[in-house]
Amino acid sequence: MGEDGWRQGDIVVRRALRGALAVVAVLVAYFLLGNPNVNFRSSDSRWSDGEVGFKGRIFENVVFNFEGYKLKCHASKSILVRTTAENWINVFAWPSYFRDRKWRVPYGSEDPRIGSYYPPAYSSNCYNEAWSWEIIRAAEANAHAYLNRL
Repeated sequence: MGEDGWRQGDIVVRRALRGALAVVAVLVAYFLLGNPNVNFRSSDSRWSDGEVGFKGRIFENVVFNFEGYKLKCHASKSILVRTTAENWINVFAWPSYFRDRKWRVPYGSEDPRIGSYYPPAYSSNCYNEAWSWEIIRAAEANAHAYLNRL
């Protein structure tokens, strides 16, 4: 095999490495951008929370907390509102928009008075008071029913 044979082999290896790197880059981008965290608030703007995927805080946890808020703070008429808009420029998130139930929650603008997490843990608020077992069980049942309706 002459010198040209080695050069052609090098070209094949380089192309294979570029292809492998491209696949890894796409997978990393999908992992980072493919399932965006979503924030929510109550329709009465007295409660807000959101997902934090890398901490394991998922949509189902947010729904449970919202149902607990409704029970503890006597906000039975309040509804859950999504404050994160769909970003159609992020093509990696498209599967999430069609697959995940969190995007079926009605969209409404964020309330700047409460931000993305309210009430703060250090504040005195009905939501921050101790949760009884009855409230926990009722919040679980209500959250399960809400999730099944989506």
